[in-house]
Amino acid sequence: MPSGRGQLHPDDEERYPYLAIELGFLRKGTFSLLVRGQAFLSLIQEQEKNAFRALKAVPPDLTINPLLLSASQKLIFLFSLIERDGDALMQLYDALLNGPRQFTDRQAGNLLPQIYRNIAKSARSHARSGEDLLKIQRLGDTADKIEAVERKRSPGGKNPREHAVTFRLEPFVDFGLLSKPSPFEARYEMTRSGRLFFGKLLETGDIDLFLQTRFLRTAQEALGIDAVHVAQRNVVLPAIEKAYKALKSPLGYVPILELALLAGICSMTEKACSFEISETIEILKALQKEKPRLVRFNVDRSGALSVVKFPTELKDA
Repeated sequence: MPSGRGQLHPDDEERYPYLAIELGFLRKGTFSLLVRGQAFLSLIQEQEKNAFRALKAVPPDLTINPLLLSASQKLIFLFSLIERDGDALMQLYDALLNGPRQFTDRQAGNLLPQIYRNIAKSARSHARSGEDLLKIQRLGDTADKIEAVERKRSPGGKNPREHAVTFRLEPFVDFGLLSKPSPFEARYEMTRSGRLFFGKLLETGDIDLFLQTRFLRTAQEALGIDAVHVAQRNVVLPAIEKAYKALKSPLGYVPILELALLAGICSMTEKACSFEISETIEILKALQKEKPRLVRFNVDRSGALSVVKFPTELKDA
């Protein structure tokens, strides 16, 4: 996710896989592809892969820029960032929406210590294990480190504040939710699209509810994607079947969330028809009641639907 100023430096290459782990694209420890990463990979065209390999050629093939995100790639990245970091992003962008028109990465980074402490305070009552308490402690430690940087006149170099705030700003420039008036300064401005998107997120107030019921239509409007809301079976089921073929495991199972997300993204960007994740899941539930042999669900320990399998093709429906 490059920026004009190059905030993501080549010497940070070793950090990129860990960002993919935190976004749910790769498995921790082995760096093997998870289903979310598989969904993202399915949205990369073959010519993009070839162009990325060709960057190392002499001379390189410059006909395609593989570092530019397509609309579908933006959607899956944006969804994953909100899903994994929504608690911090909501508080950060709430403050930015109500702050000066332009702001620097330092000003945004200085907001993070209080945000981290707010999250830690809220999470402490829900902690169930020593690992949970350790994560809460890390939030407090990071807040202290950022404040230590803030007290220095010229911290210079890479520091905890810069590490913490960069990935909460730079990707949103590539999404079009933030802009950089000058490519030579780490100075940002909220775009109309950004105000719309984060305004709807803050208005909903619940991250899971937003992602399930409002994300795709909000992102469609914010990113300027031309699509019509259609949540009918003759539109949704073909999109589900296409996503299922791209994601199914050797045993035929696919996580419902990734299936519904990929189906919604592909329908919006390829067929100009949009529907939310919750609408996809409701259609599958109704279809399973009508034809139990056509749709099979598994549930997790809490009883929530987790994965789905289609023993035969959905066109039979």
